[in-house]
Amino acid sequence: MNESNRNLPIVFVHLNGKVPKYLKLNIERTIGLFPNNRVILLVNTKQPQLEVSDLTIYEFECNEDWYRLENSLDHPKNFRNNFWLISIARFIVLKDFLNSYKGEILHIESDVILSKDFPIGKFSKIQEKLAYPIVSKERGVASILYIRDLESASKLVEHVLEESKLNPNLTDMIALRTFYEKHSKAILVLPIGPSEKHYYRDHVENNLLIKFSKGLKTFEGVFDGNDIGVYFFGTNPFNAKGKIKIRHEVPLNYADVIKWQIFYNPKRNFIDLQTKEDGIISPVYSIHATSKINQIFSIRKQARVLQYRSKESSAKKKIEFKIQIYTKLFIIKIIRKLKFII
Repeated sequence: MNESNRNLPIVFVHLNGKVPKYLKLNIERTIGLFPNNRVILLVNTKQPQLEVSDLTIYEFECNEDWYRLENSLDHPKNFRNNFWLISIARFIVLKDFLNSYKGEILHIESDVILSKDFPIGKFSKIQEKLAYPIVSKERGVASILYIRDLESASKLVEHVLEESKLNPNLTDMIALRTFYEKHSKAILVLPIGPSEKHYYRDHVENNLLIKFSKGLKTFEGVFDGNDIGVYFFGTNPFNAKGKIKIRHEVPLNYADVIKWQIFYNPKRNFIDLQTKEDGIISPVYSIHATSKINQIFSIRKQARVLQYRSKESSAKKKIEFKIQIYTKLFIIKIIRKLKFII
């Protein structure tokens, strides 16, 4: 196939384990929304139970870069299938895929959902070779990560390997932020909200506001880094014994989300972002649904969740408890103890 004639492929990555239900639902929904864009899943373990029509699965085998990174990091390996390693190692997996694909890709994190009018065609037209959100002085986010070519992916991986030697506690978010500091001209910063300074906390840099403004002019909408999804739709209950924190701001992030609100747009079947002070409205093209609750990824149930969360978006902060998740975590804990005893 001629690379120049292909539509931009959408790439998910899942490493060290079975694909969770929410990701399967997300992949199915994405394939339905973008029939002209190839949807690809990169894995490093067999997925015999994963049957999704029109999904391309690429199996990665650990290489020298993977082992170099693993040997440099000092994160606990027993946390969620070596979570800290695989969150960074996916950049290596993306580079490996591009070595055979030879084209541009759009990487979407597993818990990120896209709107049906997601401007996927505009990424190929930007001048920069990479694009992703920057959410704080310390963190970038690969919620949406556009990579133009193998050369760009190689530079990112090279940076990650160098930084991991200097900082054994490196994370993917820190790596993306430090990479931006060194290669800002090569990166289009995806807008995470309005461009006006008073909708962000005091520590936001003016040069980033300029970048946000440029991104808004390019895409005419916003992409969720990890503010909209976390604040309006909740935190990950698997990190807090089944508890979901809703309308709790992310510490140290730029976004002053308390000045934002969302509402459901029936024409888009998705949410729009509106500023409380002057009513500026921007379409939201992606939601980083960190709660990972299956319903928000479901084709049939998603609209109901978006409508419900939109109606309460200006309410006070709260905590919800998911008994099913608490029970699941409790059972996992008991099984681990039994295995240890045995």
